[in-house]
Amino acid sequence: MGKRLASRAAKAVRVSMGQSSRAKAASASSKGDNRRTAVGGRQREQSASVDMQAVRARQARWLESARRAVLKEFGTLEESGRNYERLKQARRIFAVTYRNATYVPSFQFDEKGRPRPAVAKVIGILGKDTSDWGLALWFTAANGWLEGKRPVDLLNDDPEEVVQAAEHEAAELVF
Repeated sequence: MGKRLASRAAKAVRVSMGQSSRAKAASASSKGDNRRTAVGGRQREQSASVDMQAVRARQARWLESARRAVLKEFGTLEESGRNYERLKQARRIFAVTYRNATYVPSFQFDEKGRPRPAVAKVIGILGKDTSDWGLALWFTAANGWLEGKRPVDLLNDDPEEVVQAAEHEAAELVF
């Protein structure tokens, strides 16, 4: 009986030392290690350290939060009337849709309710390759070309600087 136990133990040691490539990959994967493994004659990267579903969920939560913040901070006007539609068609303003309602961010208008020319210029520069929400978030996020300031905060005092930042941004966009 003792010899059979010793034989089984030796066999278990040999098996554990000579793990299959799948077992090694699973072990490496569970440790967050990136390794190449052969599967069906092909090489593929093992990377269990990045859970793409969790990343997408985190991005969706961030985007939802950013959208709510834009709508809250800029006292958006719910779209109504043909005037907004005409201005959108002329690419002088943009509108965003949130939960089946369309809003026009108020920062696009001056104190007298007129569309800001700088907004129309930025739409002309970025709007072709950027969604309406992309434009809203661009205006309301810190911008490196503006020394960390937000474009929306410079629309009154330095609109040409905002337009130049959009030009720099467009030059960097790679599609």
